[in-house]
Amino acid sequence: MPHHFEKRPPTIKQYTEAYELWTKQLRENAVRISDSTDARIYLTKNADTAPMDELLIRAVECIYDLTGDSQFKRQVTEAIERRTHGKSIQTGLH
Repeated sequence: MPHHFEKRPPTIKQYTEAYELWTKQLRENAVRISDSTDARIYLTKNADTAPMDELLIRAVECIYDLTGDSQFKRQVTEAIERRTHGKSIQTGLH
């Protein structure tokens, strides 16, 4: 008959470390959601008046804020800048 070893419950130190990591992730998520909210407000208010390239960059920022996908952000921003003849687009966001 095989031996069964019970897993020990986490130590207080392990529990505390896990709790600190979890709360850090929750805070980071809250900031990202808040940043995406700012971008969505901007897009809603300025959809009829802002330059299209600026709107696209803000939408990319919103997606980045929600996903954290920096490769997506870089690739799409570079493509938009190429289409605007190399002009760097500054939006005041990240």
